[in-house]
Amino acid sequence: MSWLASLLYPTLQNLQRHTSRRDFLLEERLQKKLRSENLAFLQSYSFSQAVKYANRMAQLSPGFRRHLEAAGVPLPIPEDHDVWSRIPMMTKTQIKDNPEAWYTVPVDAPALHWTSTSGSTGQPFRCPIDQSSMTAEIIANELNLKAVGWRPHFKEAVFKVRGNPPQGMRRVFRTMMGNIPLMYASRQMFPASVPGVIEELRNAKVELLRGYPTTLVMFAIEMLKLKIPCHIPIIVTIGEQLTAAGAVTIEKAFQGKVYRDYGASEAQHIAFECRKQDGYHIDLTRYYLELMNGDTPVKPGETGEIVITAFRNGAMPLVRYCIGDLATMHDDNDSCPCGSPLPRLGEVLGRVVRVTLTSEGKQISEFFFHSFVLVLNNAHEHIARYKVLQKDREIYEVLWVPRHERAKEHLTEIELQILEKANVPMKISWKEVEDIPPDPSGKRGSFVPLAYDSGEGYIKKPKDDNRPQ
Repeated sequence: MSWLASLLYPTLQNLQRHTSRRDFLLEERLQKKLRSENLAFLQSYSFSQAVKYANRMAQLSPGFRRHLEAAGVPLPIPEDHDVWSRIPMMTKTQIKDNPEAWYTVPVDAPALHWTSTSGSTGQPFRCPIDQSSMTAEIIANELNLKAVGWRPHFKEAVFKVRGNPPQGMRRVFRTMMGNIPLMYASRQMFPASVPGVIEELRNAKVELLRGYPTTLVMFAIEMLKLKIPCHIPIIVTIGEQLTAAGAVTIEKAFQGKVYRDYGASEAQHIAFECRKQDGYHIDLTRYYLELMNGDTPVKPGETGEIVITAFRNGAMPLVRYCIGDLATMHDDNDSCPCGSPLPRLGEVLGRVVRVTLTSEGKQISEFFFHSFVLVLNNAHEHIARYKVLQKDREIYEVLWVPRHERAKEHLTEIELQILEKANVPMKISWKEVEDIPPDPSGKRGSFVPLAYDSGEGYIKKPKDDNRPQ
């Protein structure tokens, strides 16, 4: 059936776009045309659209208008970078206290797609996305996937949330091709789930798998341990940072290629890896992106905070919005071997809030602290799951779930490796627990910095329980 689906599905998809979903067809043509332009044109287009969007949001969003008035930004905003830099950056903290104040007026709730931030940088808030932006999101995602070998007939599975199945004509079309994705809730998946889920993936002949890196790595480790084969050619990680070691583990288990996708719940897909995997291409057809160190733009190769303007979403303004992540930027003169003119983020380094402080007061982001996590990842023969809590400036507590009865005997060796690789003053304590449940979003963050250690949500192992894990 796969060869028939490979012929039938693109045909029906094009038929649908030429009839009932012409908005998809027009959007696809627009994005393809823009992606074929040169870098200078794309940068000019992106900035121009961002300014027009900010002016439109100033008229439609009471919260955003007050935001501009408080900063003394002139309206209408001219296409001038100096004036643009006077627009104060929006933060999640500002929005989460009263998100409704930022919505555009009128808000037609039934016609909107509603999403929510994960809460990894604070209290989550709901964010509306209009239909035009969702259409652009779907097309952009298709173009990104096609660039790494995806085809419309590929069966898909998602390790993230168990979402609602497609409805209406979309369900009819996807049912005809057997292409309704398999959906799994990440927070409900554990090592014991692996054999059953893998059997479902194999039976469905899944060719595209998307999910949180920590869930995929956990699955890959169990697959290798149990020697359960499952070939999936394309794996895309979303929502969290994926280490190089994690990518190797996933590729070995699934015998496929892993690609990283960078985005956010409220902003969708922002940047993506191509086949060459030399950075993340920034989607200038939908975003204006800045990398900032405070109020100063950073230079290529330097680290800055990602600040975006999502100029396609008319339901809620995201203008100079701080995502909460650090990244570096490629030099514009260093073109990608894939031939795309879209500029690239060099590395996405992790959450701005995820910063450790050494005893000397030196800041180290989670990315630069990856050696700690890398050692623990490589110790998967002895440690089933872990989470690092920074208790003080040089004190770290590792919550860990043993994989076997004698796992504790290996902790001294693992700790010495961490101290050698991290090369910063630290003291490590180990707390054995029965389980480390996922966060409410389904993600399984591996590191909690000093300011964000709540000490809640962990299942402590009873002192008299010496059962093997």
